[in-house]
Formats: sequence, C-alpha cells, structure tokens
Amino acid sequence: MTLEGYKHGIPTSLWNKARAEVRTVLIKYASGRQTVPYSTLVRLIKTIRLHQHDDWLFNMLWEISTREYTDGRGMLSVVVVRKSGRQLPGGGFFELAASLGKNISNRHRCWWDEFNRVCDHWSNLAKSEKVVKRRAARKKSKRKS
Repeated sequence: MTLEGYKHGIPTSLWNKARAEVRTVLIKYASGRQTVPYSTLVRLIKTIRLHQHDDWLFNMLWEISTREYTDGRGMLSVVVVRKSGRQLPGGGFFELAASLGKNISNRHRCWWDEFNRVCDHWSNLAKSEKVVKRRAARKKSKRKS
C-alpha cells in the first residue's frame, strides 16, 4: 500500500529534494571523471539520512539512472562503486543495465563503457559552461572599460 504524498515511506517533497541532492553529487563526480564509494556518497547527503545498504539509496539511484538514461545522458549512478574488491557498482546497477538492454555478460566492460559515456557527457558540459562563464566575464569587463 502506498500512502499519497509519500514515496518509499518518505514525504514526496523530501524524497525529491534528496534525489536532487544525490544527482548533484553524482554530476560533480562524473564531470571530474571520478568514482565515489557508496559509503562516501551517503555521508555527503544532508537532506535525509541514508545508509550505504539502504533500499532508499538503491531506489534513488535507480530513479536517477533511469531518468538520465531516458534523457540520453547515460546511467549516472555508474560513478557510485563499492569501496573494496573490484570497485564496481553493486548488483542493482547491473540489474538496471540489463533492463535497459545493455549487455552485462562482462560486467567490467559494461561498467567501463557506461562510465566513459556518462563522464564524457558531464565533463564536456562542465568545460562548455566554463567557456560560457569566461566569455560572459570578458564581455562584462569590456563594458566597464
């Protein structure tokens, strides 16, 4: 049973705010072509208290990646990895990847290809935004002189 105004047992407005916060953190890591362990990610989130093994976290990452993939930017949760071992995402990532039609027979290859796709998108976007900001700053300084 689902309560109206709640998502996964959390008020919808709070869920959406936390999801946006998680997305922002993931974009920061992707634009820097870096991974973030689950344990670090949950410490960075302030909107709600998450644990690295929480269903809330997995549901949130699933939602974010599904939306990002549908919008053509790739599975953003690709940057979230286990801290030890092979340092790949957890099983939920590969379950989602398979549901989106990705070949997961070689998990490392699946992860690496998606990691590059996502990081290429966000790092290129970050570079473009820096260029736009520099141009705007130059225009502003020229008008002052």
